[in-house]
Amino acid sequence: MATKKPFPPKFDLSIRILIYKEGNKCVAHALEMDLKGYAATKKKAFSELKDLIKMQVSFAMKKNDGSLIFFPAEAKYFDLYEKAREKYFKTFKEDEKYCFEDFPLKEIRPTTSFAYA
Repeated sequence: MATKKPFPPKFDLSIRILIYKEGNKCVAHALEMDLKGYAATKKKAFSELKDLIKMQVSFAMKKNDGSLIFFPAEAKYFDLYEKAREKYFKTFKEDEKYCFEDFPLKEIRPTTSFAYA
């Protein structure tokens, strides 16, 4: 069992999110939390994942236990994230309006990063 870590008054949450297909569903996978949002589209899967993250953080805050937030995904997903990220940045153009396909840059918080597999 993880050691209880009380919440500080303010904190930043940095989460890597990998988007991939699983069967006929899109999956948005928060790697540091091993939470997955499933939907027919990437945008809906991401929205589902945001709700799950909010619920997990809210639960941990109610319990005043920061250790309840982080449960890392399997290493293979972190490897896949890094490969997808590397591939993306090799083809990135600075003047592009959108980052990681259909997610506008303004919707991506500085503490969140995305990669598509």
